[in-house]
Amino acid sequence: MHRSIARECGGFSSKRLPTTGCWRPVRTTRREFVEETFANVGISIVWRGSDEHQKATIESIDRAALAERFDINSVHGEVGDIIVEMDAHYYRSTGVDYLVSDASNAEKSIGWGADTRFAGLVDIMIRADIEAARHDRQTT
Repeated sequence: MHRSIARECGGFSSKRLPTTGCWRPVRTTRREFVEETFANVGISIVWRGSDEHQKATIESIDRAALAERFDINSVHGEVGDIIVEMDAHYYRSTGVDYLVSDASNAEKSIGWGADTRFAGLVDIMIRADIEAARHDRQTT
């Protein structure tokens, strides 16, 4: 499980995700997730290639947004750097054709309703990872 999802769902310090979730239906591609993640921290990317040969390079960096939103003053990368390369080795097997959850049972049985949209979930994950990185840096 992704570190920030584990932190949010596992209740380390947050109680948000056990009672909230992504707005359904959430159906995203790897590219959409990567684009949203970098956009969230002020980095614009451009894709080249197709399928398992896709690469994303930095198109621009909004350093002011990084400093303002996350108190980060440096980025390990410059415009033109390749920051993402798709690797078919990590793709799901073809035996898994369609993975979409349906939260309607939870809504009917316990009154749970999703109120966190995809972009909000990405923001939660990024903030949790940044906080974890700061904590790791302080303890090492």
